[in-house]
Amino acid sequence: MIRLFKGSVLGLAIGVLGLIIGLLPFGLTIEERIGLDLLFTLRGVKKPPNDVVIISLDKQSANFLNVSDDYRKWPRRIHAKLIEALRHEGAAVIVFDVLFDESRSRDEDEVLSSAIQRAGNVVLCCFLKTERMAITAERATSTRVIQTVELIPPIPLFQNFAMAIAPFPLPKIPYKVSQYWTFKQDAGDAPTLPVVAFQIYAMDANKDLIELIKKVNETHVNPVLPNQPKISHAQDVDRFMREMRGLFFRDVTLGENTLKELGRSGLMNKNPSLYRKIKSLIKMYQSPPSLYFNFYGPPQTITTIPYYQALQQYGKGLGSSESISLKDKAIFIGHSPKFQHEQKEMFFTVFSESSGLDLSGVEIAATGFANLLEDVHIEPPSIAVLGALLFFWGAGIGIVSRLLPVIHSISAVIGLSIAYLVIVLNLFTRTGLWYPLVVPLFVQSPLAMLVAFLWTFIEGNKERRNIEKALEYYLPNDLVNKLAKNISAFNLTNQLVYGICLWTDAEQYTALSERMNPQELADFMNRYFQILFDPVKKHGGVISNVVGDSVLAVWVAPQPDSELRRQACSAALDISDAIIRFRQSTELPLLPTRIGIHSGHILLGNVGAIDHYEYRPIGDIVNTATRIEGINKFLRTRILASGEVVNQLEGILTREIGSFIPAGKSNALNLYELICRSDDATQEQINGCAIFGSALQDFRIRLWQEASEKFLESIKCFSRDGVSDFYLDLCRLYQQDPPGDSWDGIIHLERK
Repeated sequence: MIRLFKGSVLGLAIGVLGLIIGLLPFGLTIEERIGLDLLFTLRGVKKPPNDVVIISLDKQSANFLNVSDDYRKWPRRIHAKLIEALRHEGAAVIVFDVLFDESRSRDEDEVLSSAIQRAGNVVLCCFLKTERMAITAERATSTRVIQTVELIPPIPLFQNFAMAIAPFPLPKIPYKVSQYWTFKQDAGDAPTLPVVAFQIYAMDANKDLIELIKKVNETHVNPVLPNQPKISHAQDVDRFMREMRGLFFRDVTLGENTLKELGRSGLMNKNPSLYRKIKSLIKMYQSPPSLYFNFYGPPQTITTIPYYQALQQYGKGLGSSESISLKDKAIFIGHSPKFQHEQKEMFFTVFSESSGLDLSGVEIAATGFANLLEDVHIEPPSIAVLGALLFFWGAGIGIVSRLLPVIHSISAVIGLSIAYLVIVLNLFTRTGLWYPLVVPLFVQSPLAMLVAFLWTFIEGNKERRNIEKALEYYLPNDLVNKLAKNISAFNLTNQLVYGICLWTDAEQYTALSERMNPQELADFMNRYFQILFDPVKKHGGVISNVVGDSVLAVWVAPQPDSELRRQACSAALDISDAIIRFRQSTELPLLPTRIGIHSGHILLGNVGAIDHYEYRPIGDIVNTATRIEGINKFLRTRILASGEVVNQLEGILTREIGSFIPAGKSNALNLYELICRSDDATQEQINGCAIFGSALQDFRIRLWQEASEKFLESIKCFSRDGVSDFYLDLCRLYQQDPPGDSWDGIIHLERK
């Protein structure tokens, strides 16, 4: 449940982030420049409609016709011949993407104008001239800059006989072309070249379209329908198209209602071609001011015929058997070179070739017309749909990334991203619907995986630290570090090391536990252990085991180390001092504590079976340390250490107390009592240690009386001395019953 909540939080964050980025102008621009290009690239070349043909003015034709390489200077008589040929072939509309804004010789201009008049379906291109003007009003202190747009038409002779004239403004290089204007708003909603060409191409559908509009408006506000006289020249076409455009914009429901009426008309079955024209006209007039191109492919993907070949094949109105039929087709005539070095005015698009060859203006105009004809423009989603898609995609990816383990989440996100790409590409290919790629696949998905991974890593690292911290209560730090790096090494951690074992035991614990309830006892023992643990930790030791009231602490190293022995002894002295201070500062009972210290080689490893193990030192050193601690009971001492521990140890005052063989052991231990740090020792303590040492020497050579006297002096120096009392009793015993000749001064203890 917690993981699902965290996934939901991540999903919400990724969704909102995608929503913000995707709806900002920057995000929309990136989608158009990268995402749309990627979709076109993945889709590849799309077959254009056969009803569109381009006749190219190119260098090859210029050479063949022996005319200038500058197509704008070609003799107009040649264009007249081409128009005549296309008229005889039955072309539906002839579109010139050539600007005839300058007069030539009268004969040439009249030949071309006559051909245009006879054809009756020629569309000429006009030029949009944009100027910026500074205007200062009377009594004004500032100047306002306005932009004016002026249509520069062909010469009047051509303008009078052309079926229509239209501009086709496009951005200049280096901007990538992806959209075109259908109706240029800053030019008074002037229809552009592809739109005008399609209206003339679909002229036979006008009557049926107007009848449909009339039916729709019987139950709606009756708009003023455009007049429908015989459309015979450019002004008629322009007026008709502007009126139709205004009609659809004044009534925003007209387009959808007319499409519904068209569907009910049954025209799709009776006359599919007319049905498609009417449907495309409706969508054209209700379209936004600009539409996205649905490009078909690289240069000359649309059927392209060199100019000179068109003159040859159709020059007499008799196309060869191998020529392309131009009947009822839209013919676009303009500069369309085959090679990059022949380019004059070209436009960078997604299908611009690596050689540098771009699409020409006439190809782009023909593409716009073909899109209108097929009704296959690229359609971006609405802001609402785009926002919902980005939000829910980000939310889903975020939840999946956080909910599943890292490896599984990566696989799932990659799989979902591939599925998303396939679906989006399929919709793009079949219907022209354009859904975003960059933000969902290259921002949201990687970001969701990265954040989920970092979140999991941080949590895992935190959990690992918590586990390490918990293990540190039970295991040595170096072992915890090894296990943190490789938990599989847990069973391989046995190691033979040099160690010092310190064993403590509390007196009267049993009696104390009988007087306290379990909770009080637990609280009391926790405070007691705190007093023991702090000095051990302070001096680099590790608490290895706690049994009842007893504690085992260890110091380990690869080889014997005098510093470890000093640290262990310092810890023992600090424990003793801490207990004394605590007893003086509280009324709580605190148990007297005995300490035994021994050193040697031990095995650190796991001890246990089945499902329960303990990590602790193993070996005789541990057992011997417990026996040394037990000898304190006989001698009424607090801290005893073996000779191996105190050998050549500096900084600590000790006194040798003799050699002992504990019960159950066979080897003698030379034991020493830890008195205090050398810097803290009093003169009485130093004298007492010297006197006791002399007494112990007399004891070993059987001088019982002399030893007894010196032990008595030692008691005076130490105030109370259980070790001297112990030896005094032995001296009296041996005076009455001397040991045998084999006695070597070693004391055998019969009980623990």
